[in-house]
Amino acid sequence: MDSPSKAVRFELPLVLIAYQIYLFRRTPGKDGSHFDPSCDLFKPSERNMILQSTAACLAMVAILAGVGMKFGFVFLLNTYLIPHLIFCAWLVAVTYLHHTDASVPWYRDGEWTYLRGALSTLDKDYGIFNKIHHDIGTHVVHHMFPQMPHYNIVEATEYIKPVLGEYYQKPERSGFLPFHLVRDMIKYVEAIAVPRARKTAEPLSHRTAPYVCDRVTRKWESF
Repeated sequence: MDSPSKAVRFELPLVLIAYQIYLFRRTPGKDGSHFDPSCDLFKPSERNMILQSTAACLAMVAILAGVGMKFGFVFLLNTYLIPHLIFCAWLVAVTYLHHTDASVPWYRDGEWTYLRGALSTLDKDYGIFNKIHHDIGTHVVHHMFPQMPHYNIVEATEYIKPVLGEYYQKPERSGFLPFHLVRDMIKYVEAIAVPRARKTAEPLSHRTAPYVCDRVTRKWESF
């Protein structure tokens, strides 16, 4: 990872606005924007939904501007902007923790499949914060079935564990506060500057992947 990208993701104050940068510019090396309906992120059929979403965001900006004019910038800063920036920094940290680990393989073009990509993540235990952010720590099943509502993912995870077997990695249990995740965050932020070969290990072979995917899909349909 180059120095500017690392600074945006992990260093203050840029980490506070990394999510907004991602929405406008995507990740380094990719073109387009989450607000542009012509971006390759979206299907042509989704154009109107993207336009509606962008219009809603602009309406929210107008509302915030009105609140600032009515009650003052300090009021807006304390009641909305600071909590929003903390949320964005938390989101960056959570995303990083779920997708960066020595045990998570990175696949080159031609090796990647949807199922392999879905399983290239880890569940995490956030202690008291699990319910506060809708159990996003149960991330494996979220990757496999992104349409699943958050209030089902904890129970669904128990169903996929025996199906995935050795392909599921049990998360380290957290205490009241997830101090162990701070350790993981520091460890991998420090290590990210060290070039390391992309892992080519195959947790799911081409022959095994369809079988596992079929088992998981049938289990989800029955659930």
